[in-house]
Amino acid sequence: MVKSKGSIGFPENRLGFAAPKWLRMLLLNATTVRNCEYALKSDKLLTPEEALKYNMIDDLVDSSSDLIPKAEEVMDMWLKVPDAAFRIPK
Repeated sequence: MVKSKGSIGFPENRLGFAAPKWLRMLLLNATTVRNCEYALKSDKLLTPEEALKYNMIDDLVDSSSDLIPKAEEVMDMWLKVPDAAFRIPK
């Protein structure tokens, strides 16, 4: 995510909807129970720095032009992991 742009959050409650279970579980696996509850119940859209603090994103880049190279770097890292490593924990 670019440091100076955007926000991330779950405004569903503001509209009268609950976040889907799969999304709640995904967030819970990435953050603490407290942070998950806060993010889902507060309707607050988080800044990029807050999203990083809450473990909702993995990294921040300085500009949009840095985003694709960073994504490719992370993709290359994951492509080096053998397929079996992804199947075994499941």
